[in-house]
Amino acid sequence: MIRRLLDSLILLACIPLAVLLLQKYGCNQDHVSTQVFQAINLLGLCPAPKLAALPSVIFTPEFRNILEPTSGMLPNPIQMSGRQLELGKVMVALEKTGDGEGERKLEAIKSFDEQAQKAIRSLGNFNSASQLTLDTAIPILGGLIETLEKGQGKRAKTFGFGGIVIPLQDQIDAWVGGLVDQLQSYLQQSIETERIISQCYDGFQNILQLSGGAEDQGETDLMSEDLRDDQGWRIDPKTLGIDVTLVREPLARAIQDFELLVKEIQESEAVVSSALGQLDEVMRGFEVSPSGRKRAFIVDMGVGIEVKRVLENLKRLKDEVENQNSIAEY
Repeated sequence: MIRRLLDSLILLACIPLAVLLLQKYGCNQDHVSTQVFQAINLLGLCPAPKLAALPSVIFTPEFRNILEPTSGMLPNPIQMSGRQLELGKVMVALEKTGDGEGERKLEAIKSFDEQAQKAIRSLGNFNSASQLTLDTAIPILGGLIETLEKGQGKRAKTFGFGGIVIPLQDQIDAWVGGLVDQLQSYLQQSIETERIISQCYDGFQNILQLSGGAEDQGETDLMSEDLRDDQGWRIDPKTLGIDVTLVREPLARAIQDFELLVKEIQESEAVVSSALGQLDEVMRGFEVSPSGRKRAFIVDMGVGIEVKRVLENLKRLKDEVENQNSIAEY
């Protein structure tokens, strides 16, 4: 009787020890097979998983694309400014016509000249916003990587700075919040630049309408890529109302620069429009807080293979962005 009672007591004493061992080793997929882990988890022995939520949009091609510096996509701003300055020669030639039509065209070109200056400056701001976004994203990706590395394992629920303990998800949200702020600034600059370029194009179309060019094209959309080398809208002295017999090399070159400037603004518009579309898509992915789980990629921090896979993706993205930045700086 006593022996049976002792056996029961020993058995009861072993149960908590067995549970502790199962929780310590069986609840970690790095130590046991998936089948054993699932069985122990079904018994309710494993503590609730520690989950981390990352915005899934950072793993999309659109996010990767907006981190490409636009400096290599846009026309050379110095060349654009040089072409814009050459418009002065065209305006001098129009002043010499001395008729009402020439004055109207002169005013239209003066207006375009002012709009082109604004467009070139705005493109510079757009390019700076792109580079700042890239420079901001690199340390933020590094911060996310470090946070996840330190948060691995079921015991590492938090870690702190200077004795202050910060929950893992709050750290992730803080990094993501800094990224969203910069992306929002980039988005606003893109919207503003697109608006200014559109106004610049309106000014160019006004010149064509005064010259009869728009009627000759049947009001063709000048933003079309197919018209970049179309002879139908090439700018020549006759179209501008300048006597062709008076055209010499400096003026002929200035008229050619006028045409090239319009084409460069057109190319820039395509870059800005593409960036704006992708930025808008990415920002929608950040609309809900990562901790809200919507549009989020959930990582079980207690499952080593899951954390490793996410870290590999983040490190690959960071390496690609850093390499792209090095090329742009070179």
